[in-house]
Amino acid sequence: MARNVRRDRAIFVPTIGSQLVATTSAFVLPFVVGALMSSAGFSEAAAGYLLSMEAIAAALTTLAVSAWARPRSRRQTAIIGAGLAAAGNALSLISPELTLLIVARLIAGIGAGIVTAEASAVVARGLDREKLISGLTIAAILNGSVWLFVIP
Repeated sequence: MARNVRRDRAIFVPTIGSQLVATTSAFVLPFVVGALMSSAGFSEAAAGYLLSMEAIAAALTTLAVSAWARPRSRRQTAIIGAGLAAAGNALSLISPELTLLIVARLIAGIGAGIVTAEASAVVARGLDREKLISGLTIAAILNGSVWLFVIP
């Protein structure tokens, strides 16, 4: 039994990190919308469309990666997804034109979708799945609480 608990704890720590990578973008959206409106001259609607496109890309990628049944390293795929999310966010900071910004946000969304799919697959392999998912939910709530404290 102790071995099973250690296994789930070993699964839990990286999935919390994955959860933070995938959900933090939702909490920084007000900053992104403000930056797009003030720095890039976007209207509220245009900024909203851009970020909706990113969310749709993340959701569709999560579904596609989850359905991809080929055996692969979950860790390597999640690291690739986190790298894509980081690269997309970094590229967004230096995008001189709209087309590059759209591509950057799509890359960030795809990366977040990959991380979400792989984290979910790892949790599904846990021995006490309900406990793991409740811990991830608590981590997401704490992450949101931190951002709600920082945002104002």
